[in-house]
Amino acid sequence: KIPKLRFAFAHGGGSFPSTVGRVEQGFKVRPDLTALDNNVNPRDYLGHFYVDSLIHDTKFLQYVIDIIGEDKICCGSDYPFPLGEAVPGEEIGALGVPKKVKDKLLYLWIRFGVRMGWVSPVVCSTHVGTYEYESEENQREWDEGGDPCVYVMVMLD
Repeated sequence: KIPKLRFAFAHGGGSFPSTVGRVEQGFKVRPDLTALDNNVNPRDYLGHFYVDSLIHDTKFLQYVIDIIGEDKICCGSDYPFPLGEAVPGEEIGALGVPKKVKDKLLYLWIRFGVRMGWVSPVVCSTHVGTYEYESEENQREWDEGGDPCVYVMVMLD
């Protein structure tokens, strides 16, 4: 019903990126327990949802970039809570990746924030001047806006 619905999971996608190998193994060897209502390999979901970058571990963030893809990661802030970065984007800035990748990660956060009403469009125009779109289609997708997005944060006691 909503073909362009997007999901974004907090904190680098939670435990899924670090356990996807084990989850996939269970899917392969115990389909009687894990593939009852879904025959899609769990690894095939990587890159089909967004995650934020607020992991507080640059090595693990690099791993998340490698398996999920730089196009699906947004800068996380935890604003207004104190567990976030003092300056949103510092962790991205500390990554050993090209400036183009850093700009993309920050850009996605700002554009996502504008769409969700968390960030003023003025902030967007001020901070994304160096970002270059991958293609005209990618630019249209982000500039047209309006695609529904669900930001998922699971809190456990």
